Amino acid sequence: GVLFREAKFLISTHSDFVDISFTPCSCNRCAHDLARIGLRWDPGHPAVWTGPLPKFVKVIVRRDLTKPMVKE
Repeated sequence: GVLFREAKFLISTHSDFVDISFTPCSCNRCAHDLARIGLRWDPGHPAVWTGPLPKFVKVIVRRDLTKPMVKE
């Protein structure tokens, strides 16, 4: 609430090229799922993939793409 409004105000007063908008979790599920996985990621495993994406990432993205964006 308050911190978001203050950050938005400070950014808007110092930049003309930034647009900040609220996105509900339901529209950003893929990012939340990947962040949740990142919290428990083993530091000994690579966090950047140079080859094909791991299967779990493909599953999360595919699931996000197949969900309807707007509730009817």
